Amino acid sequence: MPKTTMNILQVLQELGAGPKLPNAHFKDKYKHLNINYRYFSDYYPCIMDALIELEPVIGKKAVLELMEQVLWRVLEGRKPVREFLQVVFGDYKTLNNSTE
Repeated sequence: MPKTTMNILQVLQELGAGPKLPNAHFKDKYKHLNINYRYFSDYYPCIMDALIELEPVIGKKAVLELMEQVLWRVLEGRKPVREFLQVVFGDYKTLNNSTE
C-alpha cells in the first residue's frame, strides 16, 4: 500500500469537528458526575467508550463535543488528554469524601 501524507487537522475539520477550545472552557463542567477519569484516561478506546456511556446523562451533543476535544488533544500526546479530562471532571471524590 502506498504511503500518503495526511494532514490530520484538515481531516478533523472536514469531518465536522469543531475548533479546539481551551481547557478553561470546560472547567468542572461535569464535576457533579463524580467520574474517576483516571481509570480510562491512558487508553484512548476506553475514553471514547466512557464518553459514549455519558450520553443518557449529558446528551449526544455534549458527548460529541467532548470527543472532539479529546481528539484534538490526542494529537498532542497523553498528558494533554489527561489534563483535559481532569479539568472537565474535576477531582474524583471517594465515598469518604477524600480526593483520590
